[in-house]
Amino acid sequence: LASALAAANERGDKAEMQISFLHTEIETYSQVLAAVVWDDETQSGLERVTGLPMPEPGKDYQLWFLPSDESAPVSAGVLKVEKDQNSCFVKFQPASKIQGATNFAVSIERTGGMPSPEGPVILVGR
Repeated sequence: LASALAAANERGDKAEMQISFLHTEIETYSQVLAAVVWDDETQSGLERVTGLPMPEPGKDYQLWFLPSDESAPVSAGVLKVEKDQNSCFVKFQPASKIQGATNFAVSIERTGGMPSPEGPVILVGR
């Protein structure tokens, strides 16, 4: 995440970047640290998560954009947890164009992800 911010600073477009720290009130995920860097201009982002337990068989974690206009969540893709490290680092782009600042969430979905959230939301941030 630090390298993404440094690159944005060099391009002079750091103002276009949004940094979000995701949090939870669910005990199982209380040790999870998650940060998202979103670049509105390039419609791309990075997420770094540590302390995330492996999902149950048949399940995946999925990252969502929660648009500021309160329209339907937009998928940013499935998070693949590194088995030995309980972490993941993901570069992502939305399934459709996102306008302006947004909030983010992580939910538990069926393997491969869903077009709209169905499972429980475990992390949220703005």
